[in-house]
Amino acid sequence: VHCGVNTLRFWTIDGQLLNYREAYFGDKGKLQTFYSIGWAGNELVAGTTSGELYRFLGRKLDVALYAHSATIYSIHSTNEGIV
Repeated sequence: VHCGVNTLRFWTIDGQLLNYREAYFGDKGKLQTFYSIGWAGNELVAGTTSGELYRFLGRKLDVALYAHSATIYSIHSTNEGIV
């Protein structure tokens, strides 16, 4: 997975090729700049410019949670969750 300015991509390896698919937000969120990613178990958590945490199941946005009044620049993953 990589994040950046208006991008969140999920990469796979297919033989000698790298392929990506864009994150799917549906009506739960929006494409924006993502500065941070972390893992809660096998689920990706991304920090947004708007201060939300987005949790993904695969590449599909499952939950958008308001977490901060400003951009989330860092996520720390631990065995007990994320900070």
